[in-house]
Amino acid sequence: MRQLSRWSPSIVALGSSLVIAATLLHYAQAHRIGAPGGYLMPGLGAVSVGVLAGAGNYFTAASDQRNIPSAMAAAVVVSLTTSGLLMATLILAFGS
Repeated sequence: MRQLSRWSPSIVALGSSLVIAATLLHYAQAHRIGAPGGYLMPGLGAVSVGVLAGAGNYFTAASDQRNIPSAMAAAVVVSLTTSGLLMATLILAFGS
């Protein structure tokens, strides 16, 4: 289990980067062909990043200090922050 806690931050960072990149590439492709992007992709991206952050929070804590409510709180905060930043980036890049 110690190995998982050591690799957890790297996995969370890489996974979150891939999710954000996929969301932005989806919007770039939709903008290129003239189709609306919708809100589904940023929503899924924000929830995915939040789940990764919550799991990372849970697995990096010491085994006697693991707490599901704190991991869920971190996931919600990260999801909301990611959603806001994604929407701001998409509006600035592609318009409203």
